[in-house]
Amino acid sequence: MRLRVWQRLFLVLTALVLGSQLLTLWAQQRVFGHGLLDYVNGLDRSRAEAVVEQLSALYLREGSFESLASTQGRFRRLVLRAAAGNAADGEAPMEAPARQRDGRRLPRPERSPGAGQTRPPPPKSGAIDFFARLKLQDVQGRDIAGNLRLSDGQAIAIEADGAVVGHLVLAALPQLNDAADLAFAQQQTQAMTLTAIGVLALALPLSLLLARQFTRPLRSVVKAAHALAAGKNAPPVEVRGRDELAELAQDFNRLAELQSRNRYLRQQWMADVSHELRTPLTVIRGELEALTCGVRAPDADALRSLSAEAEQLSSLIDDLFQLSLADLGALEYRFETIDLRELLDDAVAAHQRACAEAGLALSLNPGSEPLPVRADPRRLRQLCDNLLVNARRYSDRGGRVEVHGSREGRWARLRIDDTPPGVEPQQLEQLFERFFRVERSRNRAGGGAGLGLAICKAIAEAHGARIEASPSPLGGLRVDLTIPLETA
Repeated sequence: MRLRVWQRLFLVLTALVLGSQLLTLWAQQRVFGHGLLDYVNGLDRSRAEAVVEQLSALYLREGSFESLASTQGRFRRLVLRAAAGNAADGEAPMEAPARQRDGRRLPRPERSPGAGQTRPPPPKSGAIDFFARLKLQDVQGRDIAGNLRLSDGQAIAIEADGAVVGHLVLAALPQLNDAADLAFAQQQTQAMTLTAIGVLALALPLSLLLARQFTRPLRSVVKAAHALAAGKNAPPVEVRGRDELAELAQDFNRLAELQSRNRYLRQQWMADVSHELRTPLTVIRGELEALTCGVRAPDADALRSLSAEAEQLSSLIDDLFQLSLADLGALEYRFETIDLRELLDDAVAAHQRACAEAGLALSLNPGSEPLPVRADPRRLRQLCDNLLVNARRYSDRGGRVEVHGSREGRWARLRIDDTPPGVEPQQLEQLFERFFRVERSRNRAGGGAGLGLAICKAIAEAHGARIEASPSPLGGLRVDLTIPLETA
């Protein structure tokens, strides 16, 4: 089964949430376990310090720890009473050796029935475990009482009258073993586990909602892309936010608009090509039928008419071929360094006679500075010829055409101005489109097929140049070509 993007995103989010919860639970248990163990060891340290106080008081009374060495039970009772919170070391539970008076041992005092317990209550298991981790040493490090098998532990100094008289060694608790501590740790583990389950139960539906919400723009793009792939007009994709998905939606909308426009231009291109090819062919066929039927005599005028139509058809085919090569990037260019002024001189000289026959004055101002450019002289001359032919064809008789060359920073500028008629401002951007003609001034009798300026744009782009159209101060059209100067 193929998973969708939102399903994959949901699974990823689920895995991340589950993994983070398990990792957090494991870390919490370890931190809590070590923290609780450190806390218990800290309590044992406090208990040991209470035992040290009792031992210090005992040493002050007796002057040594010999009584504890001879009687292990007395040390046990001292530890258990200190662990239970009794601060005083009474003589009742910890009986000192009987003192002699006048060379006789004093008798033990009699206890009356019901006068109280004669010994402390049985210790709890935690206190017994605490006693098993203690060992008493004298100042020389010799073992006196306690668990004499202990080999390692923390030594707490026992002081009497400001001098160290021994050490109480406390072994750290390696793990929890008290029932109450274990029960508390288990309770905390259960609480943390339930919390993790609750967080996971809340995160799963939220992850599902976020995954679907996050991929909604992507689903819209996919739906529109399917329509586009099927050759239909793609519905516009809603743009939300400013993230990468929003940029994708904007780019897709522009792509859909561009494809729709290209489809329209392609259809218009086919219609224009068919029309432009059919017109001269229709004229040629009509002329031939007239000659065949004897309606028109096969004289020089008829042959000139046929030749003119064939030449126009050949020119159109050549222009189409040039544009096709430019679109494919196969239009041949041979670049070299030339002076743009010399090229303008040759082009203007070649068009002087045709402009004079059309009743137009053609002038050139090439500028005073050299204009070295890296260009294909044949293609750049073709561009200049197309611009001059365009100005001659679409300027009224009695007007003029002015050609200027100048240097502007790192650019060489070629500017061609002509006289009325002009072009409407909203039509200026369409002048370089194929087969576009301004109907008011361009017609089949005096104009071409509308491919000359399109070819000029293709040649300019191949040279890294810019070509633009704007209204001319002379009342007609201004065309500016800016091409990079050749750097030394």
